[in-house]
Amino acid sequence: MKLLILLALFTFFNKINAIQINCDFSRSDPWTEVGVIYYCAMTNNVFEMTPENSEVTQINGMHYNFKTNKEVLGFWAEAVNMLYFPKNLNVHFENLIAVGFENTGMSEVHKEDLQPFGEKLTFFRLSGTNLQIIEKDLFIYNPNLRTVVLQRNKIRQIDPFVFDNLHHLKYLSLKSNYCIDPSHNTWERVAEDIALMKTICSTEHYQCEDLLKENNYLRSKILMLEKQLEEINETEID
Repeated sequence: MKLLILLALFTFFNKINAIQINCDFSRSDPWTEVGVIYYCAMTNNVFEMTPENSEVTQINGMHYNFKTNKEVLGFWAEAVNMLYFPKNLNVHFENLIAVGFENTGMSEVHKEDLQPFGEKLTFFRLSGTNLQIIEKDLFIYNPNLRTVVLQRNKIRQIDPFVFDNLHHLKYLSLKSNYCIDPSHNTWERVAEDIALMKTICSTEHYQCEDLLKENNYLRSKILMLEKQLEEINETEID
């Protein structure tokens, strides 16, 4: 009898701690830079998530005809409560190439979170969150990223070389963060945003000098930006 009670309690608490995601499967297009793909749009809040309990144990939702989790290429969570990066997404959706979070309350993301997606990941978005620090080697396991959107967060610090291994990066947005002036919102070219990030958001400003020695292309871009900033400052003084 006691064994049955313990088993029932164990099952009950496991059910409470289980992280389930409800999907609205769709082929519409929130992925401007990726194109139309089959993806899961998360529709439920996850209030029970903690750093120790963030593994997704179940996916719910009605697939299109002849579609399965294997055909899901994108995961999108918007305006839902998800304070921590969900683990095991890759177990349920093994072919993800695009992952996005918008206004979820998330405050941190680590390279270990992105590691399971590996080289398949080409699109990553984390916007409208409480994220403050972009740590070193965040994208070390995702060298084929083409789009990274980190706008409208609360970023105060970015490792100065976090994007250096992303040789396929075509679009990067860091606008509307604490360390990026609002007037720079239209500067969305990759080289320009990286240059701006390295001079304003890095932990050590002198590390920008190392960049100038290592990358001639970015050096020319940085020099161009410095000239533009000087002209802006002169105009403001006048």
